[in-house]
Amino acid sequence: MKLMKSLTCLLVAASVSGMLCWSQSLRQDSRTGGESTKHDGGKLAIERHFESVQPQPRPQFGGALPGRELLQERRLSRARLEQRIKSIQAARPEVATQGAALPGILMRPALTTGALPTSVATGDFNGDGHPDFVVANGLTNDLWIYLGKGDGSFQLPRVVPLSKGLSPVCVIAADLRGKGTLDLVVAESDTSTIGVLLGNGDGTFGYETEYQLPESPSSLVVDDFRHDGKLDIAAVMVTNVNPGTTAVPYIAFLSGDGTGHFSAPVVTSNWGFYSTAWNLDSGDVDGDGLPDLLITGPGNENSQIFINNGDGSFTPGATVIANAQPSGPPLVLDGRLGDINGDGCADAVVADLNTMVWVALGDCTGKFSNPVPVYMGANNAAVRLNDVNGDGHLDIVTGAFPGFEGTSLGAYGGNSINVALGDGKGNFGTARTYVGTGQAYSIGIADFNGDGKKDFVTAESDADSATVYLNDGSGGFGFPQGIYAGVAGQITINAPYSSLSFADLNGDGKTDAFLLDDEGTNAELFAVAFLNDGTGRFTGPVTSDTGISWITNAQSDYRLGDFRNTGRLDMIAIGTNSSFSNASQYILYLKGNGDGTFAKAMPVTTTGAQGILTTGDFNRDGKLDFVAVDGSGSLTLTMFLGNGDGTFRSLAPVPFNTGAGTIGAIPLRAWTADFNRDGKLDVLLFASGNGYWTNQSALWEFDGNGDGTFQPLGNSLQDFNRLLWLT
Repeated sequence: MKLMKSLTCLLVAASVSGMLCWSQSLRQDSRTGGESTKHDGGKLAIERHFESVQPQPRPQFGGALPGRELLQERRLSRARLEQRIKSIQAARPEVATQGAALPGILMRPALTTGALPTSVATGDFNGDGHPDFVVANGLTNDLWIYLGKGDGSFQLPRVVPLSKGLSPVCVIAADLRGKGTLDLVVAESDTSTIGVLLGNGDGTFGYETEYQLPESPSSLVVDDFRHDGKLDIAAVMVTNVNPGTTAVPYIAFLSGDGTGHFSAPVVTSNWGFYSTAWNLDSGDVDGDGLPDLLITGPGNENSQIFINNGDGSFTPGATVIANAQPSGPPLVLDGRLGDINGDGCADAVVADLNTMVWVALGDCTGKFSNPVPVYMGANNAAVRLNDVNGDGHLDIVTGAFPGFEGTSLGAYGGNSINVALGDGKGNFGTARTYVGTGQAYSIGIADFNGDGKKDFVTAESDADSATVYLNDGSGGFGFPQGIYAGVAGQITINAPYSSLSFADLNGDGKTDAFLLDDEGTNAELFAVAFLNDGTGRFTGPVTSDTGISWITNAQSDYRLGDFRNTGRLDMIAIGTNSSFSNASQYILYLKGNGDGTFAKAMPVTTTGAQGILTTGDFNRDGKLDFVAVDGSGSLTLTMFLGNGDGTFRSLAPVPFNTGAGTIGAIPLRAWTADFNRDGKLDVLLFASGNGYWTNQSALWEFDGNGDGTFQPLGNSLQDFNRLLWLT
């Protein structure tokens, strides 16, 4: 997989990120400063009102625990935050989720939360008919309540400190007493407890009641597991015992009495299938009327069903996602159960860090079909099932955090939600991506603006914020946005092989997008077009198999151009200069069909066709040519004159010394223009010592003679100290 290998280590190590309702060790800070406490009988309503509070920058870390320095930084950040808190007696201006658009890049607005938000839940907490949401904050050890106005905006948050438990990693809103008032259930990692806060129906909550567990809970779910009309709690726990060495506490079941109180936990032990389960969901997978559990986690990198025995215990059932998959080992973080194909049986959808989700169809007997990947185009940390476009079919929604893949482009993905619309038969369309503010580790779904369409809210651990995404009714959630662009059944294009180019590929007068993507089991190279529909959106992807593999024929640069004078754009690519061998020197020409697709072609080996290139009619014969620049230390420029039919003839290579230090220089970028204004095309070249990490860089100007040759090279602009890139 192209996914950066160290990503796995990052996920396992960064436990305090609170991914998916998961954390290991967070410590409670002291609380000082502006808060107003109201006591009304048994009520506890501690409110802090914020005025223009922005999230503080947070340090990066990769250890298993945050460490003293991180905690100290958090304390200082929180102290600074507390100084900006003001207690008020009257209503203050309210915080809106939508701000005025600014020139330049439009960034989605976000709402401030406490430190290290780990989980979000939605519901009508004050009974006004408008959905609200609550965010659990792992480091400040509190819950922030955002009461909705019904128009997509929210009142200033009410902060409810957790008086007993430490490090909330998951929060659930549910009517535990059956009286129409929502209560809160919180998994608290550091104290190995579950906290219950009963709602007062006005947006406030009573004192926390704690229930002790034998191990730290990482996630929980509320459901009627005994089918008696009363809600119960099931929590999955983490342990430090090595898998398979001994039976360890794994699932804690707390039976509810219908009044908001729960029994001592009934514990189901496990022989190390997971030692660190991350998430769970409930649903009846075997048709007996009792909710079962789907548990996901990184232990064996798969997901498993646990069958409800009806007495508070659970028995291991089917494995939904096995460790071995054609695309490589899955990195499972979250999973959900729901009927996605309309047969009345619970199906499983499991989020995979490898830019996909796995869909396994259930048969109502506890068994599942072989999982099929649905590519979402991001590092999926959370998954939800909901009908977001109102067609009656469940759709897939994932939240993503950033990931880096080392390609020639070096693309980032994440900080987004991703939506794939379902057809009700178990199939899903091309995923669309909506960029947000931070890492979307948890997703809440509700109609926040009263238009009858499901909106989203995300908890973003890295940014200490929550972002609201308003639905346009078609499953769209506003700008900035993009689309997943992958080859079906293969890996994502989230980090493509090449950079993007923009041109009219289908002759409709609209600017389209194009790139090269390396996909498939044999690393096939695909030409990928995204056609502009004229509204600022791109359809796609339209893929064309080039017929070659980037492993055997690696490309370093490409250009689009009308090389046949047909009015249709073609593409040429040249080899990479990484090996400096004859085998890497070739021209790949793809004939454009005028509709965004390209014909297959075989590479033509020729000397000098590697490195970087730029195009132009250098000999003024009306046919498009290109120049390739290659080498290290001593660079070489080679002119390839176009014959007007997609073939080229090369002129003698022109070597020139870089003079850019003893380590040599590598060509990074070339441009074509009439730089000296003599009516003949010239070439400007930028090269850098040792590539990007440079001590010396230089610019060369090659003045054209109008016949495909260049004047003798004059002085170059050299010694740009530590210049990394030009555009």
